[in-house]
Amino acid sequence: MVFLETAFSGWAAALLLAVDICVPYGVRALKGASLAPHYVIGLLLPAATLLHAWLPMASLPLHRFDRASLWIATAAFVLLIAQAALGLALRRSAAPHRGRLRRVHLVSMMLLVLLVAAHIARSR
Repeated sequence: MVFLETAFSGWAAALLLAVDICVPYGVRALKGASLAPHYVIGLLLPAATLLHAWLPMASLPLHRFDRASLWIATAAFVLLIAQAALGLALRRSAAPHRGRLRRVHLVSMMLLVLLVAAHIARSR
């Protein structure tokens, strides 16, 4: 049962990540739309990820899991929290620093996607 809960929560978090990545591009296509869904999902993602991590950690010995996958997932979780903090800073940033923050946000999102893909690939 823990396997199914972990798999479901992991895929749900991955789907949330994909939706969150797509929202700003959809908003750009729809002039005047709000980024509010992006902000809400971006702040929900660390909680969803923590739930995904907590389920197996609370019930099974960790030695049964692939250590490399756990380290990749840990790096992705830390980067996800940094992404949320960066997104909050970006919401409040002044115009001169906004371009640089957006680039860092974009590059860190790309790295996050790579880490998540590596975690999924190693966990299958």
